[in-house]
Amino acid sequence: MSRFKISRPFLLIIYFNIIGIIVFSLFRLSWLLIYSDFITNTPIGEILTAFTIGLRFDQIVILISLIPFLLIYPWIKISDKYMRYFVTGYYSIIYLIFFLLLLADIRFYHYFDTHLNFLAIEYINEGATFYNLILSESYFYLFIGLSVLSTFLIIIVKRKILNKIEKTPLCLSISSQTIYFIVFIVLFGIGLRGRLSTSPLDWGIAYISNNRFINQLALNGIYTLGKNLTETNNDPRLSFVNPNERFEFIPIKDCLNDVKAILTQPNQRWLNDNSLLRVIEQPKKLDFNPNIIIVIMESWSANLTGALGDSRHLTPNFDRLSKSGVLFNNFYSNGVRTNYGLSALLCSFPSLPGRAIMKRYDAYHPFSSLSEILFQRGYNNSFIYGGDIAFDNMKGFFREKKYDHFVDEDNFDMFDKFSKWGVPDHTMLSRTVPITDSLPRPFMITALTLSNHEPFDLPDSTIRKYFDDADSSKIYNSQIYADYAIGKFIDEIKTKPVFDSTIFVFVSDHSRLVHTLILTDPQYIRIPLLIYAPSIIADSGIVVDKYGSQIDFIPTLMDIVGGNYEYQGWGRNLLTLPDDDNGYAFICIWNRMMYLDREYLFFEDYGDYDKIFKNLSGYFILIEDKEIVKNEIEFRQTRLRRLAQSAEQLSTPSVDNK
Repeated sequence: MSRFKISRPFLLIIYFNIIGIIVFSLFRLSWLLIYSDFITNTPIGEILTAFTIGLRFDQIVILISLIPFLLIYPWIKISDKYMRYFVTGYYSIIYLIFFLLLLADIRFYHYFDTHLNFLAIEYINEGATFYNLILSESYFYLFIGLSVLSTFLIIIVKRKILNKIEKTPLCLSISSQTIYFIVFIVLFGIGLRGRLSTSPLDWGIAYISNNRFINQLALNGIYTLGKNLTETNNDPRLSFVNPNERFEFIPIKDCLNDVKAILTQPNQRWLNDNSLLRVIEQPKKLDFNPNIIIVIMESWSANLTGALGDSRHLTPNFDRLSKSGVLFNNFYSNGVRTNYGLSALLCSFPSLPGRAIMKRYDAYHPFSSLSEILFQRGYNNSFIYGGDIAFDNMKGFFREKKYDHFVDEDNFDMFDKFSKWGVPDHTMLSRTVPITDSLPRPFMITALTLSNHEPFDLPDSTIRKYFDDADSSKIYNSQIYADYAIGKFIDEIKTKPVFDSTIFVFVSDHSRLVHTLILTDPQYIRIPLLIYAPSIIADSGIVVDKYGSQIDFIPTLMDIVGGNYEYQGWGRNLLTLPDDDNGYAFICIWNRMMYLDREYLFFEDYGDYDKIFKNLSGYFILIEDKEIVKNEIEFRQTRLRRLAQSAEQLSTPSVDNK
């Protein structure tokens, strides 16, 4: 091997990486054989794809174990004897742990229908109860024996490898060693990311099938456990945090009763004491199931929209459509990132401090997605995005929400891609038009745009109206282009028969956050919501002034669709609020929580301070003397905390909630 002029440390890394891949692949095969009942009638192609994806998760775990070798071994000079002791000892411990975890993962799936996660840690914290459970497990001693035997076999293999390469030079010249080191650092970086795209590999990439077991087959139990622990250390909602940080203000059942009182509307019937599941009873308004196309517009702000008060004439197409639809004048995003906006809009789950629920592995999903509700009515659901649909774990999350078909940048030609984000809006939306011809009826399409985003590249410079290099001019031109793409889309789809049987929705995922003297001015979180269907709701031109946020979208849209349905979420129908209820918006930006209604804005930074502002038609005046509005503060803070607590505790798994 020395003729290849590679030194022993780097050669060992290659060999050990191959061994790791073989070991993890054998465990995945064992997993498949043990649970073979779950793959009846599953195409062999899906199984092979699961194994291929699984290699990427295995590679991450293996490379993490090899990092100490990469950083230390090429640069130290100790005798072969002591290096052998170190290599053998280190990898004996590593693989003993690997084998124990992989074997435990097999039984863990049997009990919990998922790979190892934080529950494994929580059970360890149960002390004697945990040890009694482990010792009573019928496979315990078998697993211990198999782990020790497997580790012993690995030691033998590694010794043979060490003997085979003992004549390989321990170190080349400093320059050669440095070059190899840089190359391996790059390879490690790629392997640890798991992919070359914008975002690194996430657990959602494993969700390739409608068969849950196949999706789990593609994962690695050590990876999921590590992912969960990483989330724990970076997310104030998950395990090992103080109760006040988990919003445990009152017992959860009392909290749910309070939330139900907030959400209750006359046409609802609650079905469960421990959840927000309810039946919405409403008349069937149409004699057919309308198609639905939801265009979620990247970073589209109300304060740049003419129909919502802006005077710069940046959105002539949206303004034109709003005159023939239902426009919501006081509608707010729940968060300030796309992954918060998608879960709020399409699942009625509010934004909370910490990681978005789309990114939280093994979080409970105490909500009904719009796609699941429509699936029960026979809808075919598609998600179309011009970028990397694995970004922010979108595809993995929504695949489990009854989306049947996904289109992303890989389905477009290379020359269609314009910016680092992918395919520009007008191309993506134009592609959506012919897709409607191929879908079974009824269908729901979710189309997510991306061009109205930094670096604000314009694929069509002819629509540019601002020619300086100011940041504001780039934003304005980007908004003009996004509006142009929407107008072009509507003009194209109007030529299709499907137009008359379709409800169109134009709504933003979030707005551009602008910090002001009140820290976060809600006027910069206000977003458009337009429901447009001239053939279904007539040439309406209705403006709804009730306050609401993205979590209210599903019941509001379903009011127009009509008919009874089961719904679980934090939203209300903004179209049927009584005259004396002006609505409210629940907003969370990082750790800042806001409750906004027509009279006041209550602002609380958890663990720090709170403020209250008088709402004067969108201008907010700080009330210095809180005592004079003590009751108003208490009312809004109670509601804010109940909403946050219920969402946090219902979505966070725990032994007590099982």
